[in-house]
Amino acid sequence: MRKIIVNATALTTGGGINILNQFIDQLSEEFEYLIFINSKLNIQSNRTNINLVKKNINSILDRLIQDFYGINRWLNKNNIYPSATISLQNTNFRFSNSIPNFIYFHHALPFYPKRWNPFKKTERKLWFYKNIYPFFIKLFINKNTEIFVQTNFIRDNFANYFNFPIDKIHVVSPKFNPLTINHEEHLSLKCDEDRLNIFYPATTFPYKNHQIILNALNNIDPELGKLITLHLTCKRSDLKYLEPLFHNININFLGEIPHSKVIEIYLRSDALLFPSYIETYGLPLIEAASLGLPIIVADLPYAREVLMDYEGVKFVPYDNILLWKDEIVRLFDLKGKRYTPHVAKDADSWTKLFKIVKNKIHNNVQQ
Repeated sequence: MRKIIVNATALTTGGGINILNQFIDQLSEEFEYLIFINSKLNIQSNRTNINLVKKNINSILDRLIQDFYGINRWLNKNNIYPSATISLQNTNFRFSNSIPNFIYFHHALPFYPKRWNPFKKTERKLWFYKNIYPFFIKLFINKNTEIFVQTNFIRDNFANYFNFPIDKIHVVSPKFNPLTINHEEHLSLKCDEDRLNIFYPATTFPYKNHQIILNALNNIDPELGKLITLHLTCKRSDLKYLEPLFHNININFLGEIPHSKVIEIYLRSDALLFPSYIETYGLPLIEAASLGLPIIVADLPYAREVLMDYEGVKFVPYDNILLWKDEIVRLFDLKGKRYTPHVAKDADSWTKLFKIVKNKIHNNVQQ
């Protein structure tokens, strides 16, 4: 059986974990997969054609060593000669240029004009990913490389930024199937149904733009504001720099929670807020839309593409406090409202991805 090597050691939280889980769930029996994952993850597979190899990757340096030497050395040591390689984490890794290699690219920072200050602790990592990381993205790309991205917006930007052939960039959107959720099951996370419950599942990078929500809520009439609860998937300490904005707002800091709990909050919430101004896709958008939830989102190309046909969305400039305030207040009239569930236009995108991989392997063998 032909082997495919998959590198996913950098996927440890949020959307990255969802991508990894979806990828593993969709694997066919046709190939044998050797998947490098981070040792922090509790992911297992009983399928005989899937071998998970856990690696201790705790820093950017660890990741660079893994990409430059680690995987190649491990494969040589174990006499493994794959038919193709796949990286699920934006950058390729060093291996033979003679076999098909694929990169699942879900990184948007280089394509946005926002500048970051390397001397600010909260922006240092973002500066690195915008200014230095593109070098590593391009480093191991070769003539046999194909790119998978989540939106047309990212496809076009990748082609222009890296001068890469657009016909070798394929759009494969993440998948979300609401039918897998039992809406009648007991939900352990409760929301006060007498309040307006609004939800923002996001990490605390500055571009996630929590500040606009907090400022908008602080501009709402205090008596009305008392009837609103904002649910966030972070700790209070994670947003310490925004502490002065917390005092007049009811905030439920959930911390990092499993994806199943995120779904529970969707089901108990009155709306999803999503003011992020840097995204490749914004998986919560399609998750919430698949459940018919009202959505207020930053009016940017990624959101327009993902939710272009969804009737329950309101697009708002990401930096306009008063418009965000007005739209949040409008949610009181929509409390309990559910729209026709939105089905992603590329619901079978993983099938498309694996078909491309299979064809490239077959063509390479024939040559």
